[in-house]
Amino acid sequence: MESTTLPTSHPKLWLFTLIVFISNSCIMILELIAGRIIAPSVGVSLYTWTSVIGVILAGISLGNYLGGRRQTGGPRPGCWGRCSCWPG
Repeated sequence: MESTTLPTSHPKLWLFTLIVFISNSCIMILELIAGRIIAPSVGVSLYTWTSVIGVILAGISLGNYLGGRRQTGGPRPGCWGRCSCWPG
């Protein structure tokens, strides 16, 4: 089995990958909590979960679009931290 190494131009790529993984895990947890919160008032059904998932995916899509628009000028040093922490 060959070991893969990261390119030397991106030595901290693993850190960004870890941040994205943890962020997506938190989004999934919020999705489950949202379904549990609205369950007593509207019930637990396919429509409820479809609505929750749809709203979460719309938010992710909007965030990706706005982040992509912001970064069209090319990568800027120090922007990763601000962009990762801005929603929180």
